[in-house]
Amino acid sequence: MLGAFGGPRLDHALANVWLLAHPALAGTQVVLLDARWRVSLVTAPDPDGGPVRRPLPGPVGGLVSLFPHGGDVEGITTDGLQYPLRDEPLRVGPARGLSNVREAANASVTVRAGRLLVVETAVR
Repeated sequence: MLGAFGGPRLDHALANVWLLAHPALAGTQVVLLDARWRVSLVTAPDPDGGPVRRPLPGPVGGLVSLFPHGGDVEGITTDGLQYPLRDEPLRVGPARGLSNVREAANASVTVRAGRLLVVETAVR
């Protein structure tokens, strides 16, 4: 989805981010995209009850922030990021997943349970 962050209204941008969790989009990978950010939602478990892995391709040095969306997220494992998570939770409130740094062009995140908002910031 292009243009989700355009304009001067933060409330409109946040409303578009919340669209990622719309029930009609369940099972569909939707990405909000502009020149500055790429935002997506990882929802786990998968239909078979297993964890969900999401590739995070991008330039080394790019920022990746991970936020619980709508509740705590369990079993987060990251690869290719400077500050790794190893089957760890992210709780609503603390900004523990803020501003990690991509160390590999083929980084990834795996989630066991919950909804994880992934915000990727372009390198300038």
